[in-house]
Amino acid sequence: VVSLPHRFVCNTVRLNNNFLGSIAALPRVLSSMLADPSMLTMLDLSFNKLTRIEPALGTLANLEMLRLHANQLEHIEDLVHLKPLKQLKRLTLMSNPLEAKTADYRCLVGNSLPSLRSLDNVRITKSELVAFAAYAESSRGKKALLLRPRQTKQVRPGSASAY
Repeated sequence: VVSLPHRFVCNTVRLNNNFLGSIAALPRVLSSMLADPSMLTMLDLSFNKLTRIEPALGTLANLEMLRLHANQLEHIEDLVHLKPLKQLKRLTLMSNPLEAKTADYRCLVGNSLPSLRSLDNVRITKSELVAFAAYAESSRGKKALLLRPRQTKQVRPGSASAY
């Protein structure tokens, strides 16, 4: 990443429709582009090729809106990387494989990220908050809400899969 001769002052970054497969280096890229990356309140990563929610997103502490729809996200467990985002109010995850393959999808996301006010462009209602609380107290909910980060495969140097 090459630093620019000047940096942008903004609170919104749109990186949608770019065929991005990973955003692991996002904080470093934002630091080279923005005068103050901590001012970022909206990030659009929709319509890319992302397969996971990277831990790097959890470093963007002031994000209020995160658009991740229409990627290739498969694992609900990756939500743990968004837990540090205490200001996050709006999140889009629809049109990702995880939406269809996750039982109790809306309850899981709502309970995992309690600051959310809108999920997939649909407002979270007071009655849903009551349902989320009941789900969290149920045995099914307690088990499902034990989200842990997925383990990444460790590749040993010199192994065939390292190349």
